[in-house]
Amino acid sequence: MRGHTIAIALGTLLVARPVLAQDSSARDAGAAIDRGEFRYARPITLGERGLATITLDAAALAHSSLNDLRIATANGRQVPYVLERLDTSFSIALPAPELATGEPATSSVYRVRLPYSGLPASRFVIHTTARVFTRLVRLEMPLSSDDDARARNGPIVLAMTSWRNDDPEQAAPALTMDVPPLRGAELRLIVDEGDNAPLPLRDASLLLPSYRLRFYEDGHTPLTLLYGRPELGAPQYDLALLASRLRGAAAQETAMGPEKNAAHVTGVTPTIVFWCALGVAVLALVVLIARLLRPNGSPPAALAASNTTPTTSATPATGE
Repeated sequence: MRGHTIAIALGTLLVARPVLAQDSSARDAGAAIDRGEFRYARPITLGERGLATITLDAAALAHSSLNDLRIATANGRQVPYVLERLDTSFSIALPAPELATGEPATSSVYRVRLPYSGLPASRFVIHTTARVFTRLVRLEMPLSSDDDARARNGPIVLAMTSWRNDDPEQAAPALTMDVPPLRGAELRLIVDEGDNAPLPLRDASLLLPSYRLRFYEDGHTPLTLLYGRPELGAPQYDLALLASRLRGAAAQETAMGPEKNAAHVTGVTPTIVFWCALGVAVLALVVLIARLLRPNGSPPAALAASNTTPTTSATPATGE
């Protein structure tokens, strides 16, 4: 009986060791990548060794294509990850809609400012304190003259719906409207008031899709999330072969730091560094030339000659 138990345990170990080896191989493999080619970089909070997750926020969704997401070490090695779409959405609060003008008196036009341009498909949600009402509501995307010929025809209508509540004892349901992917960072909300007073609006928000990255960290190597290369294709990691297993495994949730517009330690883009250095060099060269032209503080010879009183070669008349 004891020998049978040992055999079972040994067999389990022999079966488990290749799986662990595969996990280790998949999580340790990572090709080199140039961090400076990405527009955005965000430090990842260092956690304990093991499986970790990062939930993408509104900034990451707005500034990445999801295909260009990369996790990298300080020396430019990729850390493989698995991207998963969650069933839930997350909400971000929006500033109170700003009342605008330029529409018929029977309509209220509001400017809705979004935190970022380039947000993915989402849902716009807004509430009212009114109890008995009916309104036709339209959501539009303003276009600038730089967009295309459609801008001459006015804003693009994104959604239109009827919002009503006929029970004075019940709070009105929230108005929810589907929003397609956006290029800009502003929406227009038009409420057809009819012959009624403007509908009081409050608590505008945006419901965004939830995405999460699953990856392994060793507990001591600083990692950075990179994105901002829309032309980059989705990564092809061997870790994807273990995706079904990883999605059901327990993992520690990690956080990200704020966005930076570069992936290197200076915190500024290489272009800015170059032009700043060039400006300093030119200024130093000008100062050096000025000192060479004016030794001991005296003006340059050409300038000194121009400032002296002109004389003539003729001798004064003697009266002779």
